[in-house]
Amino acid sequence: MSLNIKLDLKIIQMKRITFTLSAIFMVFLLSNFTLTNNIISFSPDDKTEYNVPNEISNIIQNSCYGCHHADSKNKKGKKKLDFDKIGGEYNNIKSAGKLRDISKVLLEKEMPPEKFLAHYPEKALSDSDNNMLSEWANKMSGNLLGK
Repeated sequence: MSLNIKLDLKIIQMKRITFTLSAIFMVFLLSNFTLTNNIISFSPDDKTEYNVPNEISNIIQNSCYGCHHADSKNKKGKKKLDFDKIGGEYNNIKSAGKLRDISKVLLEKEMPPEKFLAHYPEKALSDSDNNMLSEWANKMSGNLLGK
């Protein structure tokens, strides 16, 4: 009989532990869905206007957009940079970072890549287009960061 009592007490203890852990888990789940985060986020109202002048748009369309947009077949190119997300899906900080990356890559003359230009020489950037696009990307990056 004492063995049955000990087993009953163990079962009761296990039920209490299970109930307590379940209650803690439920509180955790509910708090994750109801509490607000203290992380800074950018709503569309907080966005700085993202302007692309016509001459910059023409350069991007001619030499960049073919590989760097959402529907591109160049998976590596659109993963690194998707012009459709800058100033839209990306918040200001991420957009500014992408624009700074554009400027850096252009200054180092890494884009468009030589392998690509071997097949499409008409997509090459002139020095003036390269400088204009790089300067615009730098300026726009600063604008998005409020500098």
